[in-house]
Amino acid sequence: MERGDLRINNLYNFIDEFVFPDVGIRALAESDFLITPEISFNIINCIEPILLTKERLLQFGFEEHGKFEEKENFMKNYHVISVYNDGKIQWLSNDAFDEVELVYVHELQNLYFAHEKMELI
Repeated sequence: MERGDLRINNLYNFIDEFVFPDVGIRALAESDFLITPEISFNIINCIEPILLTKERLLQFGFEEHGKFEEKENFMKNYHVISVYNDGKIQWLSNDAFDEVELVYVHELQNLYFAHEKMELI
């Protein structure tokens, strides 16, 4: 699995109001939808990724873990995510010391699942 892959339990925006979201997408909020096992791959063109933001990190249970001149750090289960002033968001894995740039919510969900074997929804 790659961090950018479409995976069951990923969150996406649903952009086509004419396709009913009962074929593998469950509404979580006004604009957030969850990919479910019943997904029909003909709806792939009807979804778009959700940008990862500080607000999303807090919604997922990450806690503020230090503010520095050029970035803010957030932490959950020893995983650190840095949000830089220029908008770049970077994951620092606690076990591999890898730095991975993140743009979308589903990328974070996939990395978190790969490390924790738990969903981040």
